[in-house]
Amino acid sequence: AFLSLGKVHQDVIYDITKRMGLGMKEFIPKEVETVEDYNLYCHYVAGLVGIGLSKLFAACKLESAKFATKMDALSNDMGLFLQKTNIIRDYLEDIEELPAPRMFWPKEIWGLYAEELDEFKDP
Repeated sequence: AFLSLGKVHQDVIYDITKRMGLGMKEFIPKEVETVEDYNLYCHYVAGLVGIGLSKLFAACKLESAKFATKMDALSNDMGLFLQKTNIIRDYLEDIEELPAPRMFWPKEIWGLYAEELDEFKDP
């Protein structure tokens, strides 16, 4: 399916997926410790999707051309909002993941209230 797309669409998808992969690779060996880590992780997994979609919408003329060049911050922020919503929604599932829990909440925040992140799963 990818090869049947126009070059401009392929270029956007290639660029965004490459940037996503390189960014997500940073979080394989480390956990989200700080709010800065949290925002960077969310940028890689969802902010770049928002940026890429804006570029695709502009390329298809479904949106103004400015969406491809001047709206990256807004597109990124929307992606971060959606990813953070998913992280909140999936907290229990992620914390109970086997063989090892997935933890995307920044320890900089939850560490003020608990020793371990899984302490929040029981009311």
